[in-house]
Amino acid sequence: NFPHTEGESRPSTGNGTNDSDGGSGGDGGRVYANISMASTTYHCQVHRQFQCVVFLRESDVATTPAPFLSRFEKYLLPVQTFLDECIGQLPPACQRQVTEALCICDKFAKHMGAYQINNETGKCIGPSSFYGYQYDNTLPSLFFSHIKPPVDGEYLATFSLSSLAVRNIDKFLVGCSKTQQIVRCMCAELLQLMPPENFILRLHTLQEAEVYANIYFTGLDSSMCDLKDLVMHRIPPREGQQNQLRRHCS
Repeated sequence: NFPHTEGESRPSTGNGTNDSDGGSGGDGGRVYANISMASTTYHCQVHRQFQCVVFLRESDVATTPAPFLSRFEKYLLPVQTFLDECIGQLPPACQRQVTEALCICDKFAKHMGAYQINNETGKCIGPSSFYGYQYDNTLPSLFFSHIKPPVDGEYLATFSLSSLAVRNIDKFLVGCSKTQQIVRCMCAELLQLMPPENFILRLHTLQEAEVYANIYFTGLDSSMCDLKDLVMHRIPPREGQQNQLRRHCS
């Protein structure tokens, strides 16, 4: 049961009487809650500054009892909300770099078949060429995981690329601007969700096809080197598609 103020009607605690603290009727404004553990219910006083926040997955809301939901104010909190908050804690120059990189990576993901948007409804439609890609969550979650909170003596958060799950990525960042480094690193991690057959079909639409082929094949598994060479040298580029991502990956 949820907290109630002193003097409200409460169910019996098992001793045959209605527990009203002697009928004090709100004296002191104390707050109580009935807390059940197994077959026993405890009538407990609750600290006046106590606050309760319940996190539910959106998919679980439909199966959650309505009386429980009615006790709370409800807000939808997409990952993008947390990401925007964290980006705001970065240094100004880093904010611009991360925001620009996020936009470029979103265009990259869309071009590589991660999602399609219905122009009439604005909703995501069709199958994705990536394993488990979620339009509203995957890319924001990826960026969010690389924002580190301030440490002792610092006032601003940082965007770190030190925890990348892609091997040998450093050699592909030489000579790149900070924004380009973020784009390549985030796209490299995204590509790990892409099956080889889907990646091969879209590889030659990239201006930096060889770079991303090396990242995808040799960066993940050295046994893929032969397949990478086969893809790069034996599959002809598709007419008119070579430069579609020039603006995305520059």
